[in-house]
Amino acid sequence: PPKCSHRKAEKFPPPDRRSWRDTTRPPWMACTSLMRVFRWSTYAMGGAVCEDCPAGEYSETGAVKCEICAAGNYSARRSTVCSRCEKGTVSSKGSAKCDICSVGTYANSDATKCLTCPGGTFSDAQASTCTACEEGTVSSAGSAKCDICPAGTYATLTKCLTCLGGTFSGANATACTACETGT
Repeated sequence: PPKCSHRKAEKFPPPDRRSWRDTTRPPWMACTSLMRVFRWSTYAMGGAVCEDCPAGEYSETGAVKCEICAAGNYSARRSTVCSRCEKGTVSSKGSAKCDICSVGTYANSDATKCLTCPGGTFSDAQASTCTACEEGTVSSAGSAKCDICPAGTYATLTKCLTCLGGTFSGANATACTACETGT
C-alpha cells in the first residue's frame, strides 16, 4: 500500500506533531513511515490518524494494524518485531519487557512462566535450569542454595536425617557408618 505523505497530509489533531491525517488515503490502508511504525486510528469524524504502536505490540511496514506480542516475547514502542525473552526471564502476552525469575525458580522453555525448582536442587535469579545439590547437601523446593548436613546426620535429597543408634557420620555425609565393636 502507498505510504502516508507529509506533503499531502493535514495535521490532526494539533499540536501532536507525530500524527497526521492523510486526506488522500482510505482509513483501511496501512500508514507507514521510514522512521516509525504506525497504526491507523479512525476518529468519529471519519478521519484516519497514524499512531505509534505501543510497547508490547509491533507492526510490519505496510500493516493495517499493530499485532500483540506473544507470551515469551516483548517489544518497545514503535517496534517492527517482537524480541524473545532472554534466558531466565519470562513475559505474558503483550509485554513491554521480560521479568526475571527469582531465586529458587527457573524459566520454562517457552519463557512464559517461572517454575519452582524441586527439592534437591537450587537456582540463582534469572536461571533457565535448576542445579542439583552436591552429595551430602540438601534443599527444599524453591531453594536458593543447598545446605550441608551436620555431623550425626546424613543427606537425602531434601532432608538431613539423624543417624540411628550405633551409627555415626561426619558433616556432608550421604550415609551413616556403623560404630566399631566395643565402642
